Amino acid sequence: DESCVMVLKNCGPKGYPGMAEVGNMPLPPKVLKKGITDMVRISDARMSGTAYGTVVLHASPEAAAGGTLALVENGDMIELDVAKRRLQLAVSDKLLAERRQKWKAPKPPLERGYWRLYFDHVLQAHEGADFAFEDWVAFALFWVMSAVVFYQVFTRYVMDDPAGWTEEIARYFLVAVVFVGAAMSVRRNNHIQVDYFYRLMPAAMGRVLATLVDGVRCVFLGYASWLTWLLLQRIGNQPMAVIDLPVGWVFSAMLFGFLLMFLRSLQVAWRHWHQGYSVLERPEFPEG
Repeated sequence: DESCVMVLKNCGPKGYPGMAEVGNMPLPPKVLKKGITDMVRISDARMSGTAYGTVVLHASPEAAAGGTLALVENGDMIELDVAKRRLQLAVSDKLLAERRQKWKAPKPPLERGYWRLYFDHVLQAHEGADFAFEDWVAFALFWVMSAVVFYQVFTRYVMDDPAGWTEEIARYFLVAVVFVGAAMSVRRNNHIQVDYFYRLMPAAMGRVLATLVDGVRCVFLGYASWLTWLLLQRIGNQPMAVIDLPVGWVFSAMLFGFLLMFLRSLQVAWRHWHQGYSVLERPEFPEG
């Protein structure tokens, strides 16, 4: 009846790939017959041009990403306080934990190709778009490095006249690939990490520790960027060992990688703070 809240799930960026405009939930005919023209409607969908009334959209994290919306069931009490910008599911933590244990993440539409790429990289509604440009930079650097190594092998074993510069240049490109590629791992938050102790401590303590981890990572990467900049200023004009080019080019690639890692660490920390957990606390929700 009109006292109920209508909930629409699995229509966010992952649940409904592309997040089309499907946020229009028409009122039930039996309610319309009473002359009622508005009800509270909540969903993780995108706003439809024909939607109207009291509609809460873009719920994030979405249901398909393990957001609280995925755990809502018929009969639950929901509190909406617009003035305080609060949307609360009045269900005990114990019951939510039981529901979360039973919940299963949806599988990608396809295991390969564009859809898998989309599913792995798409962000939540509140985070906007992320084209993961460092992936393409690392990809380009890797293939340039591969071409240099191929030329080195070809000149040595086919032409019997090895190009002496290729070994040094290939090594420098490898350094660039490593530092830019590390930014990819920071963005996806899949560097080596230990989550065992989080299972033994209370949730509140785990949240504090996970936040501390995010903070330490941001400080470390920011400081590493600063040190790399200082090093670049000191020895950046020195020539390379074989080619008469400044070694500062290599340190510039390292600085670029560190800055990317620092910015991505800030992004990850903000995401964890906003959603209220990290993969350390909930390993069943891998990030990507």
